[in-house]
Amino acid sequence: MGVTPHDLVRKARADLQAAELLAAASLDTMAENVCICCQQAAEKYLKSALRSRRIKPPRTHDLPQLLEILITCDADWSQFREDCLMLSELLTLRYVGSATGEDAEDALHQTRGLAHFAEAWISANS
Repeated sequence: MGVTPHDLVRKARADLQAAELLAAASLDTMAENVCICCQQAAEKYLKSALRSRRIKPPRTHDLPQLLEILITCDADWSQFREDCLMLSELLTLRYVGSATGEDAEDALHQTRGLAHFAEAWISANS
């Protein structure tokens, strides 16, 4: 049994909700975790959109790479290029570096925008 777009959307929602809960608990001390949860949510939203078009997503965490595939399906996805680049760079925080509360707020804002677009797009294209 394969992963459906809706399975991935549920997981993406859970990642975004986790980011929001962490941010509400302590934005400054949990900033890195918020950013990582946002990146994971965005990745799952992009992969669910690909699956909604019956495209098997590559095994990658590279959001810009996933986004470029989606742009070949619908140029409207191009509005998320900058967001995906920033969120993808945040994944390195799992190992090195640090994030600020402002980084976390930006990540949440970008992920919410992508989530809103992705859910509407998947609904219209499934």
